[in-house]
Amino acid sequence: MASDDELSSLQILVSGENDPRKQRVVNPWYRVTALVRCLPTALIHFLVVETRSVWLVWFTGYLTAIQSQSFRLERYLWTFSNVFGTMNCVVFIYVVSFVFMNLVYMKMHCGWLCSFEDGHYLAFTYDLETSKTYRVGVIILIVLLWVVFVLSFMFLCFWVDDQGMKVDVFNFFFNFGANFFMVVGMSGALLMQESKIYKDSCCKVQDMQEPDVNWKTATFQNIKYTRTIRDLFLETNDTFAARLTIGCWKATGKNPNFRPLRNYVHDDSLEEALNIEPN
Repeated sequence: MASDDELSSLQILVSGENDPRKQRVVNPWYRVTALVRCLPTALIHFLVVETRSVWLVWFTGYLTAIQSQSFRLERYLWTFSNVFGTMNCVVFIYVVSFVFMNLVYMKMHCGWLCSFEDGHYLAFTYDLETSKTYRVGVIILIVLLWVVFVLSFMFLCFWVDDQGMKVDVFNFFFNFGANFFMVVGMSGALLMQESKIYKDSCCKVQDMQEPDVNWKTATFQNIKYTRTIRDLFLETNDTFAARLTIGCWKATGKNPNFRPLRNYVHDDSLEEALNIEPN
């Protein structure tokens, strides 16, 4: 983000009058985080925040299945003795297995006890969401959702039974269609694809969404970051990377402002954070 000479000047400046580290941390959201650093916050954050979209894909589908007022499906959804229960259980087991495999990968990469403020944990999540294994897993989930939708359509619209569960095509799409395509859209967003328009391209280009900081360097991974207790339960690592990018940009500009960057890195790592490279 800046040349070596510029960074040397900035590192001298950050220790002068503009040093934000002279200010005490008084914000309660940051102070409370210090009380939970003894916990495996990376594990908590990964299960609650980083994988919540995966959980919501299944849960939204489950709520869609039980919302019908004309007949009740919930009594069928937790058993393998019928097609609806089998489909729900298969998708649920797949989601649990998918999350568990990613947890094992996290254990191999940064351990169970790492903090959600560690650079190694941030780098792990950025590597994960751009890996081929993760993308294949998401594609399998999307295929499963389509299979569930098609089988549900066939059974509810064309399978005549004596339990009052048969519906016509219009009511099927009225009751389930919109929510199904919403679930597919949610799962498709996990692929981290975005359309971009470039001056040197006639058509839109599908690019992978990636953080604007280079998380693969030892500099990034060795930095100790700071986040609030609210971030532990609400903020994704992609959102944090976007805020960190702005903080680095403001700290390495013509008139450097180190206060925003201090929000995202530990005081001991502030000067080292000036060496974070753009992606």
